[in-house]
Amino acid sequence: MIDFVQKNNNKNLILFIHGLMGSNETWKNESTKNTFPDLLLKDKTIKDNYDIAYFEYYSNFLNLKQNFSALFSLFKKSKSTEKNLSIKEIANLLKTRIDNVLIDYENIVIIAHSMGGLIGKKVILDYEYIGSSKVGLFLSLAVPHLGSDLAIYGSFISPNIQIKDLKPFSIEAMKLIDNWLGASNLPITKYFIASYEGTVSVNSAFPPGTAKSDKIYIDENHRSIAQPKDEKSIVIISTIKFLKDFLKNRKVSDIDYDKILAEEYDDEYFVLKLMIADVRVNFITDSKKHFYYSEEARKIFTSSKDVTILKELYAKIESLYKNLYGDLINKKILTSDELVNEVHKKIIEEDEKFLTTKLSRINGLHKKGMIHLLANDLEKDIFWNEKKYSKDELNKYKG
Repeated sequence: MIDFVQKNNNKNLILFIHGLMGSNETWKNESTKNTFPDLLLKDKTIKDNYDIAYFEYYSNFLNLKQNFSALFSLFKKSKSTEKNLSIKEIANLLKTRIDNVLIDYENIVIIAHSMGGLIGKKVILDYEYIGSSKVGLFLSLAVPHLGSDLAIYGSFISPNIQIKDLKPFSIEAMKLIDNWLGASNLPITKYFIASYEGTVSVNSAFPPGTAKSDKIYIDENHRSIAQPKDEKSIVIISTIKFLKDFLKNRKVSDIDYDKILAEEYDDEYFVLKLMIADVRVNFITDSKKHFYYSEEARKIFTSSKDVTILKELYAKIESLYKNLYGDLINKKILTSDELVNEVHKKIIEEDEKFLTTKLSRINGLHKKGMIHLLANDLEKDIFWNEKKYSKDELNKYKG
């Protein structure tokens, strides 16, 4: 069942999935009465950009409801009795709801606790298999990816299929691990572990292949990691950070690359500098497009941390330009066309090396545009022929 906490027709959805013997109450702190979703919604960016919903399914340790109801169902017609389903069966139910109830959302973020993470993984892998998924971010909270030792003891008491699936190195858990490691189009995934954990081991919370940067240690236990007290809780702070980063990455992907028209930006200084240097029209047109990519990306990455990262990137790009401009002065590069081409080519060559950045969605196209952003700044000494022009001279050309 899908229960909405906020539904404002946003294009992004945060979907919470509880674990074994859980419910929507999994996400509620007993002392403060705060819920995980409500604390996220206190942040304006999250509230303005995300809808939030719970996915709730039946999970009971001993299946008493099922056993007693089965006796009475023999004597009367009634609705089918709820029972514990396997992880695979629950994942199928969730996928049906995503395909039908949640069909209008462009991006889905899954935040899953304990066994809910295995359900989320199964759904993600099902979409990955058919090559289409709306799930772009997966936050794994104390999830037993390799199973849990406690499930061994639980299986002595209850024949619950969910407990069977949670046993260490169970068939279901290992199948998910193998398929996950072999998948090529997975969402951004962050793995949280409760440092005071008594249910899920470190190796199980951080499955094989987990990068160090994707491991988050939280000073809570298995239960309280899903029940933060307030907005100062580290699990809330880190979750909001990942949700905001995801928004930025989505916005970069949504930049309309077909929007550019050749006549745009003709009054910009970077275009004047190219025209004065008699650079060919096709190079100027390409430069306008790259400028647009970079300018749109700059509007997205505006936090102080992002600005610092971008300044470093601009400085590196400027240094590459100056080295090649020196080749123009020394006649190793003979024309302005050749200089523009060599600068663009060098930026692409260094995209994943000298110009690598923590802003993962900033790619070579954006970086090529950054040299023209610098050229548009009259405080920067960026020109495409040997003669350099003052602001007054450039304004005469603009006129």
